[in-house]
Amino acid sequence: MFNDFDAILKNLIVSGLSNGLNEKNILFVTPDVGFKPELPAINCFLYDIRENSELRSNEWFVDKNADGTVSKKRAPLWLDCSYIITTWATTIESEHRLLGEVFATLLSYEVKAGDSSNHSVNNRSGKTFLKFNKNMANNIYDMWNSLGIKPRSMLSYTLTASIEKQAPENIMLVKEKVINMNVIKEMAL
Repeated sequence: MFNDFDAILKNLIVSGLSNGLNEKNILFVTPDVGFKPELPAINCFLYDIRENSELRSNEWFVDKNADGTVSKKRAPLWLDCSYIITTWATTIESEHRLLGEVFATLLSYEVKAGDSSNHSVNNRSGKTFLKFNKNMANNIYDMWNSLGIKPRSMLSYTLTASIEKQAPENIMLVKEKVINMNVIKEMAL
């Protein structure tokens, strides 16, 4: 499941790169002290996964099938998958140029969950919404210190993706009501 989200992010980034980088240069590794990628590289570290409670719903959805049955399924679970995106190159200027390309590419796909625009991305389990995370700045130095490396220029990016809670259940449609009535005569005593 999370590898599907990684693949979505990788495909989006590759679509906007103009400097010859390809998907081999995009990694999904914890950037700790021992992290030494082949340069240039883009690293997308998945640092936080949590339910998006704003999109939580207990609704059931019903879709009509061609064979006269309907498929009944529960509303999906929405997950926020937050990534720290860093670039790695031989010079700071090259890193910043590459980070700018990644930013511009992802910005073109940014959409708020619930937006009806066509910028959402379909994945195997449903829809994915993309946005930059504005809340990461408060804890960023603690995060870099815990990884044991000097702070780096980075983007914090969140994919909000729907996950089906269960497989759809096929049920028959009620097409007509049939009411059976029995007439009972009362007997006189």
